[in-house]
Amino acid sequence: MNGKKLSFPPGSTLIREGAEEPRPSRFLPPNFTIKLRLRHALWAAGGLLVAAGAAFAGARYWAVGRFIESTDDAYVQAHSTTVAPKVAGYIARVVVDDNQPVRSIGAGG
Repeated sequence: MNGKKLSFPPGSTLIREGAEEPRPSRFLPPNFTIKLRLRHALWAAGGLLVAAGAAFAGARYWAVGRFIESTDDAYVQAHSTTVAPKVAGYIARVVVDDNQPVRSIGAGG
């Protein structure tokens, strides 16, 4: 090796060519893999909950929400006329239709 000394960081290991790579679980505490699997399961469950919530919100919007209209500055404009009888009593029936032209045929009109 030409008299050169190789230096490696502390804690590193040499692996010969063709040798099997060391598995990380050999160097990790035994409960680490259980914690890792639990963490992955919790993340997967959280992702499923988020996806289910998004699907529910999308379905609710599609069924109900897209038909709701609201505004803060709306107004209603209409041409209205107050109808009041000249005699006391209740109106039993009205013999005209909407937007039908009428003319006065009696006295006092």
